[in-house]
Amino acid sequence: MSFMSYNPDAQDDIDAISETEDRTHKFITVTFALIVAITGCAVDDLSIIFGFFGACAEAFNDFFLPSILLICALKYKRYDKPCLRIVVGIWFCIGICFCCLSNY
Repeated sequence: MSFMSYNPDAQDDIDAISETEDRTHKFITVTFALIVAITGCAVDDLSIIFGFFGACAEAFNDFFLPSILLICALKYKRYDKPCLRIVVGIWFCIGICFCCLSNY
């Protein structure tokens, strides 16, 4: 079953673990580790590097990813809830502000 061919009226759950390939997970993990390593070699102060990537990871896990997943769930289930979309948009904007201001 593919996410694109999923029937939004179905009552069964999507198993994201079986749908995601190991190759995708390894690619993202290795890419992130290489970016951190290359940036760490280029900049002398490692606390800036680890703080920046920590802030990005925190904002992604707490703000961006839940917002994206909720918007996708609303889209697939065809729920038309404008108030919920506004709340999710505000949550996403708070995450952007947190990510930009967390190192200052």
